[in-house]
Amino acid sequence: MNNLDQNSTEFNPLIEGLIDRFNLRNLSEEDLNEFRINMEQQISRRLGLVILENLSEEGLKEYEESLSDLLIPDPEKINEITKKYIPDLDQKIKVSMEEFVKEVEKSLTK
Repeated sequence: MNNLDQNSTEFNPLIEGLIDRFNLRNLSEEDLNEFRINMEQQISRRLGLVILENLSEEGLKEYEESLSDLLIPDPEKINEITKKYIPDLDQKIKVSMEEFVKEVEKSLTK
């Protein structure tokens, strides 16, 4: 499962679930799209932080080297590095996404 070459469509079930859970379907299409984009960005950032926070010094060096000469990171190389240095990445992502949903819930129910 540990596959990081995901595009935004892989975030859709989570984002659409949040929209349904918090009854946001009554928002205008423009506001819904803005919400979707915002959630996508926040999820992407959080996934990046999960990786960076859990890489060893050696793994972080390899990760940085894999990014240094590229404008667009090679997803296969990133997957290779994360599998090597963060074998339980799927579990860490799951925990992070659960925390994210709680934070969204807290901010939407104020």
